Amino acid sequence: MNLCIFSGKIITDITKGEYGGGKTYVQFAVSVFREGGKKQDNGFYESDIFNFTAFDKTADFIMKWFEKGSHITIQSTAKVNKFQTKEGKKGQSIGFIVSKVEFADTKGKNAEKEATKKDDEFVNVADSVDSESLPFN
Repeated sequence: MNLCIFSGKIITDITKGEYGGGKTYVQFAVSVFREGGKKQDNGFYESDIFNFTAFDKTADFIMKWFEKGSHITIQSTAKVNKFQTKEGKKGQSIGFIVSKVEFADTKGKNAEKEATKKDDEFVNVADSVDSESLPFN
């Protein structure tokens, strides 16, 4: 089974692109703390950086709700990308195709949009409404 789950911080700008007649994809990198990683002299914990690509509705969701600095939990599959350099050397890299994302914090773009959304849910009641006629007190 090819299933990978990561939780970390987006460390690059999320770049958007199109393929196949207007379908959307996004690419970004996430820093993930190592299990049992030690705090380094610079104050940061040991971590690894992974590259992700998301497509279609998942890509649109990520563009809307996440940004560089957001914490994110990602369910993905690993994909081996084979390539050949100009010099003829063969190589490979591993990338991850996003299948599902979840919020891992309440700060940043997500919290700001949620606050705006909640403010939009309230409607001002006119002063001329007789509060005695309302079905609740």
